[in-house]
Amino acid sequence: NPIGLQVRELAGPSSPVLNPADLTNIGVIVKSLRGPVNKIHFISSLKDYEIIFGPVTTANQYVSYYEVRSLFQNAAPYDINVYALRPANSGALGVSATIAFGTSPNQITFTASYYGDVSSGTYNNNLKVEVVADGSLFKCNVYDAASGSDVLIESIGGLATSTIEGTLQSQSRYVTAVITGSYTLAACTKTALASGTAPTAPTNLSATEFGYFDNYSIQTIFAPEWTALADHQAMEVYCSGRNDCAGVIAATYATTTSDIVTTYGALNISKSFLAGYFNWVKVPNYTSGGTQQWIPGLGAIIGAYYIKQMMAEGGNPFVPPGGMRTSLLGILGQKYELSSAAIEVMVHTNAWNVIQYYKGKGFVVRTSRTQSSTSKHYSIHIRRSINFLISTFRNTLGEYEQRQNNPRTRAQLQNAINLFLSSQYSKGMFEKEGGFENNVRVTCDETNNDVNVRQGRQLVVDIYMNFAEVAETVYVNLVQMTGGFDVNVI
Repeated sequence: NPIGLQVRELAGPSSPVLNPADLTNIGVIVKSLRGPVNKIHFISSLKDYEIIFGPVTTANQYVSYYEVRSLFQNAAPYDINVYALRPANSGALGVSATIAFGTSPNQITFTASYYGDVSSGTYNNNLKVEVVADGSLFKCNVYDAASGSDVLIESIGGLATSTIEGTLQSQSRYVTAVITGSYTLAACTKTALASGTAPTAPTNLSATEFGYFDNYSIQTIFAPEWTALADHQAMEVYCSGRNDCAGVIAATYATTTSDIVTTYGALNISKSFLAGYFNWVKVPNYTSGGTQQWIPGLGAIIGAYYIKQMMAEGGNPFVPPGGMRTSLLGILGQKYELSSAAIEVMVHTNAWNVIQYYKGKGFVVRTSRTQSSTSKHYSIHIRRSINFLISTFRNTLGEYEQRQNNPRTRAQLQNAINLFLSSQYSKGMFEKEGGFENNVRVTCDETNNDVNVRQGRQLVVDIYMNFAEVAETVYVNLVQMTGGFDVNVI
């Protein structure tokens, strides 16, 4: 080995890789005949929705079911992550159906639940429970009798007195069990649950309902049962406060082109996080042959344009959610047939996108604008692109907490963001004329991290971006603070 001092250059901490935010996360607020209330539940298929919130029945004519069905139908073949909330007023949570076996106080009581979360509502009165022998142990069978016959929907075996409570809590999608007194598990005759009652849903949505989504990374949210001005204003406040989510809204069934401005004109603000859609549509009623159901059509629009068209064209947030190259599936008719002149007014004057049938194309939404009154905020795909970047920065840059604000850290952060934005530039997110350097600029050095910033234990990044189409400058300010990066858009 050589003798003397040896000097080697070693690689320091590398710049982080920014992982793009998931663009297929959707929040929805629903009404249903069963299901846990005031808690977010993840669903990845219509079957998931039916298990948690109930299938469509002659009694279940909430538009929520039809909207969720249209969402999955139109998003196919692409997978989506749906986070669903069934809200209920405090003090009006409904009652979960139950059935008890044994003699009080020595009993076992089965309660309608979904993995331990009690499920209130009338539909669960259709459930039946039995306990049968399973070798030396027991098996719990759950049946759905809504159709008039008992359909086995779940069977969980290997149960004993000491294990049935915990096992059903963690494995059953329909019931939980609680043993009281000195009850010993034994066979129980198939018996219906009873006394389930419905919760009371809020008349209008508020910060309370939207607040349940705070800890979920969602890019789009809709609430098809709530179409009043107050509901949309609450959604606007929530989405703008998050700064990373777009709301998709509909006018009421009764709204016409003549009263859209008097009813919803207050939504037309300088920078809106909402995209509005006009014209209710008809879909098949899946419980009564030959009849149809009117719905706002938001699920179909989100599935077809916000998911399928985006994914088919590269999976990029800057793909405009509109146009004639995609049509809505499962639609049988529309409430209004508008002239081209009327559509022009609805879109460019009133800021509402219109669902319309076109011969040879089907039911389509040709435009993609927000409720914004300022031109640089018109386009939904610009709003979604900014939301996407904010989500990406928040989700990825947390590792910079507790790092020293020094030249090395600032250079690493600036390089990481530049690299990520360069990849988005190559895909087409930003204006091309003049090259990357003239359309994207990231600053993270001593000019915006002076001694006052550093002594305040902060790390600041300033990003200027010219998005494609509008070529308007958007300024994003990132400030690393305790708890993560605070993101401000100007």
